[in-house]
Amino acid sequence: MPHIVIKKCVFFLNKNQLNTELRIMGNSKIDFERKKWNEYYGLALEGKGQESEPSLWWQISDDDSVEIVKKYSDQSGNLNVLEAGCGSGGSSFYLGTIFRNIGITLCDISENALTYAKFIEPIELSGKVRYVRSSISSMPFPENTCDLTWNVGVVEHYNPNEILQMATEMMRVTKAGGNVIISIPNRNSIATLKAYFLGSGFGTKFFQWVPGYRFDSEILYRKSELYKILSTGLRRDVSVEFAGNLLWVSAPQLLVRLTNKWFRQSGFSFLTFFIIRK
Repeated sequence: MPHIVIKKCVFFLNKNQLNTELRIMGNSKIDFERKKWNEYYGLALEGKGQESEPSLWWQISDDDSVEIVKKYSDQSGNLNVLEAGCGSGGSSFYLGTIFRNIGITLCDISENALTYAKFIEPIELSGKVRYVRSSISSMPFPENTCDLTWNVGVVEHYNPNEILQMATEMMRVTKAGGNVIISIPNRNSIATLKAYFLGSGFGTKFFQWVPGYRFDSEILYRKSELYKILSTGLRRDVSVEFAGNLLWVSAPQLLVRLTNKWFRQSGFSFLTFFIIRK
């Protein structure tokens, strides 16, 4: 099974680099994100970077996330899945090993992300996956197409209006009775707080020697804030779930196992999931 790229949500730049590159480019935030993820997955295609570093910590996030999808999905019939902002597509590939009758569409703004996804596509999913390069704010799919439209670690890079536009587009392509699932890093988790600190001005200045992820273009949304954006903007009920370990990414495996046993899928887990039924 390929390692799932849920960790995409914690690939960060420092603030000075972000502001400088945005000024140089003179293009939209989407163009900026496309450039950065092309660089990220360009390294992955060379066998470098985070994609070649699987760990128990990431595996727990992967397993919990797929368990949430299973909880809200009908496993008895066909499942048409769209991962809108897919990265490597590993999350949906994992689903493909669980759901027998599945069709998967992977959509991303990064050409290199889609190329990497094709490279790691499991043999058993041959012919069941299609790849589309597009912004998720305006996707080239008909209405009522998908049983599940989801992403992990995407929308926190955008402001509330942009998030609502993306969520509305995800709802548009989802069938009645289907689900839209959106996940962001949980600001109460140690991993997220560490990334926030390392990406701060103080952390950037005095803790460059500390390994780990650094927040930058991400917005540190509270659960209540994103809940309100989605529930009010979409005028739908929203369910909330949690996934992943509560420790930092490189925590010792023994501690990861113990905390996963005692605090699994708690309010301090790495990811917060928002589930909207259409």
